[in-house]
Amino acid sequence: MHADPRYVRDMLEAGAAGYVLKNCDFSELIAAVRTVARGGVHLSQEVTGSVVALARAKAEAPPSGATVLSPREREVACLVAQGLTTREIA
Repeated sequence: MHADPRYVRDMLEAGAAGYVLKNCDFSELIAAVRTVARGGVHLSQEVTGSVVALARAKAEAPPSGATVLSPREREVACLVAQGLTTREIA
């Protein structure tokens, strides 16, 4: 694929376990397929900097709304989603 960090991010967020560039050597492609088939992860060396930058940005990002809810708030939200009334939840 492309070395553009946007492509790398999108593929990894979509669940890709491997990422090789279009111009990689055949031997790298074979190694990547074998590694991923065994359950591992393979990234072309040229995109590892992008992956590290993504990890750092994610670690420094403020928590999303779902992570700042208390356990009871999450429980109530799930019960509301199931269609229960306020009285039933209480």
